[in-house]
This record gives sequence, C-alpha cells and structure tokens, in this order.
Amino acid sequence: MPDQDAQGELERVAETQWNVLRIADLRAAGFSRQQIETMAKRGQVHNRHRGVWTYGHPRLAWQGVLLAAQYAANDSAFLSHETALALNGLRKVYLGEIHVTVVGSRTTVGDPNVRLHRTTAVPELRKNGALRYTAIPRTLLDLAAAGTTVKQLTDHITEAIHQRKLNHAQMLDTLERHYGRPGTKRLAAAYAYYLPRDSSKSGLERSFDQALRARPRIPEPLRNVYIEAGGIDWEIDRYFPHARLAVELDGRPFHSAQQDVERDRVKEAKLATRGIAVLRITDQRWGDEPEDCLDDLEVVLAKDWRWSA
Repeated sequence: MPDQDAQGELERVAETQWNVLRIADLRAAGFSRQQIETMAKRGQVHNRHRGVWTYGHPRLAWQGVLLAAQYAANDSAFLSHETALALNGLRKVYLGEIHVTVVGSRTTVGDPNVRLHRTTAVPELRKNGALRYTAIPRTLLDLAAAGTTVKQLTDHITEAIHQRKLNHAQMLDTLERHYGRPGTKRLAAAYAYYLPRDSSKSGLERSFDQALRARPRIPEPLRNVYIEAGGIDWEIDRYFPHARLAVELDGRPFHSAQQDVERDRVKEAKLATRGIAVLRITDQRWGDEPEDCLDDLEVVLAKDWRWSA
C-alpha cells in the first residue's frame, strides 16, 4: 500500500486538476504500476483515456472532462475551435464535441467526442488551471479556417467586443501575421463587416453632400469607398484622394460612439500607415455648426500644395 505522503500528494494533485490524473502524476506521487492496478480494482481510480485516470469517481465536472481530453492527446495539446470559444466565455460549453489541437503529432484519442486538429507551432494560449486554450483572435482564425460563416464570425466578434475581451490591435495583428493562411480572408471579411455602421448616418451624409454644393472651393469627394490598410478593407464615407484625406461622418448615437471609440482609433491609425489623414465630423457638431465644419475641411484641403495656390 502507498504511504500517507504519497496518498496526500495524489489528493493534492487531483484537487488542482478537477480529479483528473495522468499516469505520470500517479508515478510522480510514488505509485508503482502494480499499486495503480490495485487502486483501479478497488475503484479508487478509473481509467478515462489511455494514460488518463479519474480519482475517486468516474464522473467529472465539465472542466475535468475537457482536461482529460487535453491530457489524452499529449503534453503539447491545447483546447481550440468551439471549445476554446466556450472557455473564452463566448458560447456554452458543449461536451459532445471537444476540440483539441496538438503540435505536429500523429496522436489519436479513442473517444468519438474528441476532435483532433494539428498545427506546426503553439499559438498564444490562455490558461484556467491546467486547461490550456487558444486566445480569442486565434480561436476565431481557427473557426474561420474550419468553415464558420462570416455571419457567425461577426456575431462572435461583436460579443467579444461587447464583453471587452477582444483587443482590436491584437485582432489586426493576427490578421496581418497570418496573411495568406486558410481562414484569414474570411475572418477579415467578418471583421470588416462588423466595422461599418448602420444607416443612422444617412441623413448626415445627405446634409453634408448638399452643403458641399455651396462650397465650390471644396472639390468633389469619392463617396463610400473602401481602402485597404492593415489587411482590412475600411469603408471611408467621403474621400479626397488628391489630399489623401478621409472624412468620417459619425451619425451614431452618443453611447455607440463611446463603445466603439477604440475601433475608430485603430481605423485612423491603420489609415495613417497609408498616409491618409482622417477628419471626423459628428452628427452633433454638424447640427450645431455645419459652416465651421466646412471651414475646417477647406483649411485641411488647402494645406496640400496642389490646392493652396
């Protein structure tokens, strides 16, 4: 029989791992193969997967079920795709299909509920105890490569941003670093689809265009064009290509503008990398001082030497 120290160590490890034990954990605690077999016969441990055991009872909490699947693959394994989406808090946990990714391995898991994926390098991971899972940007990229629709990806992006779990800069960095990888174009399309605003600013656009007609010094802009920057096609409300100036007509309600301020800053930063300046006109300011807005636009356009003469 194992001594009390070995038993105490085993219980400590089991408690930190939702009662999931690898054969390596049992051996490290001081249990021989024969002792493990004896414990199994007595119902103290229960074989879950090859090399993976449960301690005390075969039933596990959902975290234990996921960890057992992770351990069953190999030590490089981590949870990904829909399973990682759940661990990131963007959907409910579903144990009927557990997604596990391994690094360059031919590992198999004899469990129909476990779907194995393979990669060549370990991506950015998050942890919950012993559980390892992909961060949100990589999770979305994996889902896009697996065929998740643009609409579903957009819903996930929207939810992640509303929960303040998605960093726009990291999202754009993911798209840039993985340019050409399967799923990148689909994820970029979903992200770009999230970015445009609804039609609430259409009235502002009509009013702005009408006012421009009374300002002959202001040249005709391009309307609602898309400009690529940082791997994303950004919609520009009004664009003056000769001056590389984008005018953003922000007709959103105040609270929406506050929620999306980071996104606006990222958009402006990415356009700046293309040498494009942004002049933002809000619905409130346009309603209070439209002539002052147009004066500002004339001044900015006049700074370009081709229009300052």
